[in-house]
Amino acid sequence: MLDNWGDMMEEGNFAGVLSMLEHRLPKISGVPPLDELIQRDSREERREERRRMEEALQQEYASRRVRSVDHLGRAYATGMRKTSVARVWIWPGPGSLSINRRPLDMHFPQLERRADVLAPFEVTGLLGGFNVMATVKGGGVTGQAQALRHGISCALQKWDPELRPPLKAAGFLTRDSRVVERKKPGRAKARKAFQWVKR
Repeated sequence: MLDNWGDMMEEGNFAGVLSMLEHRLPKISGVPPLDELIQRDSREERREERRRMEEALQQEYASRRVRSVDHLGRAYATGMRKTSVARVWIWPGPGSLSINRRPLDMHFPQLERRADVLAPFEVTGLLGGFNVMATVKGGGVTGQAQALRHGISCALQKWDPELRPPLKAAGFLTRDSRVVERKKPGRAKARKAFQWVKR
């Protein structure tokens, strides 16, 4: 059998080698035929199978997500960015925003920071449809605005799980973990060195 195998391999008769394997090797119960195993090993079928598994997992995760509101009908979430932490409550209303008991334009005079806070409502098309009450502490103006954006996005998802895809696509549901690198001893800043002169 090995001599025949070698001759067929030298001739390039791979179909003959496969047929010899199918006929000569003992049949094992429960193992599919050799042709089926070779076809199953193709890349396209593996990709299809992986895609099907991912879709099934996503459907399972989506079925687990349910609407989460408190006894007053408000959705609550916490948002974070840098060293800022925002606690956010939302509920349907005319669109009033209260941050640390102050209106939005008093807490954030800069238009860019206001745009950060309102971005989740613009992405979902719900601008002016929800009241927001939030407390935010720590960090600076940018960190606080982006912490509020994160908290509002998570609260909207809890209010209606169907709003998750546009918020996820915009990147608003992911906590931005970047923070300032700490200063090192013997350095002017995190990496900047002091001026050095040889003589």
